[in-house]
Amino acid sequence: MWGVVLAAGRGERMLPISSARPKPSLPFKGTPIIRRIAESLLPHASKLVANLHHLPQEILRDLQGLDFGFSLEGTLLGTCGGLRRILNLFNIQEEILLHNGDTLLLGPYEKLINHHRSSPYPITLALCPHKPPYTPLKIEGNRLKIGEGKNFYCGAMVISPEALENLPPSGNLILDFAARFPVGAVEAEALEFTNPSSYFKAHGEGVWTEPGARIHPMALVENSIIMRDGRVERGAAVVNSVVVRGTVPPGKVLKGGIFVDGKTYPLP
Repeated sequence: MWGVVLAAGRGERMLPISSARPKPSLPFKGTPIIRRIAESLLPHASKLVANLHHLPQEILRDLQGLDFGFSLEGTLLGTCGGLRRILNLFNIQEEILLHNGDTLLLGPYEKLINHHRSSPYPITLALCPHKPPYTPLKIEGNRLKIGEGKNFYCGAMVISPEALENLPPSGNLILDFAARFPVGAVEAEALEFTNPSSYFKAHGEGVWTEPGARIHPMALVENSIIMRDGRVERGAAVVNSVVVRGTVPPGKVLKGGIFVDGKTYPLP
């Protein structure tokens, strides 16, 4: 089994944070999301590969030390097109465990994989209880019904080779691919980081620092996220905020904000 991570999106809903870090690169409780995904996939996948587009150097930095293949998209190809390019580049002819690069599936992957291998269907989806802004869906018989139901696709699926042979060259993996096949599903839980507010709230209370971040002992930092290229100088105060990149200078008070390269934005 191959582990395939889709990590090429622009993350526009995560602006201004994603102006400095692609969404899969954002640290969750100190570790980049894509690194957490990769380490979760390793026990199940013989090889790992990801597609990249926006700020690829950040994701390469996240995955240092791991044996990973990469498909760099100069132009975004969409989820079907990106996966098709990966299949061709790496000559993949076996089942894959596909994972969105900006979602953390909670719980073990064994449930998803075992269900797929005992199922007659070529695609098995991880489905979570529906919440906005995601598209609701349900499985009726063995077919996906889009736009109705009490679940949504939460970013992980297993696909058999016979389905991959019929992957279209472009389009959406759910609407234009999975909906054309009989599918199975398992119930799952996941953390989705839709926008800066949901990303911040997912951390709960506390100070979350990524390795490389620097906080002066005489700075005040409470309930905040300090990323690896962030600095908080002596006498600065950072409360309920996210420092993405750059130095919060002495005397600066950042409260309920996002700090990127010297500029402050409100945290919705």
